[in-house]
Amino acid sequence: MLLTLILWPVAWFVRRHFGRKLELTTKERWLRLGVRIVFVFELIFVASLFTLVTYGLTHLDLLSDKGTKWFYLAQFIGVMGAAGTIVVLLNAVLAWMSKRKTIWGKLRATMMLLACLGLLWFSFAGNLLHFSSTY
Repeated sequence: MLLTLILWPVAWFVRRHFGRKLELTTKERWLRLGVRIVFVFELIFVASLFTLVTYGLTHLDLLSDKGTKWFYLAQFIGVMGAAGTIVVLLNAVLAWMSKRKTIWGKLRATMMLLACLGLLWFSFAGNLLHFSSTY
């Protein structure tokens, strides 16, 4: 996910340098942007939970009622990312139905979907999206 976001401007620069235009339909363009937004939400979710737990280990008052609002905010961002998995699924379905996409484009869309589903499974298995203030 992180590589997708990092290489997004790199790909734009390479296409611009070689004079190639990214020819997408309006639906593909919106889904492409939606996938990037979902990836941002999911990476912020993982980073914020990691940061909160790491900081909470040295400052135990964060794991009391003082830090509940921060954990709820992180979980809300996680729910937005989890709901956005539908956008990534639609992107993968559209990629496989498209006759213009190469096999690499279809595999990339599938890998993006598998990454989102993996994070979604990890979130549900670890009860990371369970809004509760009992620690």
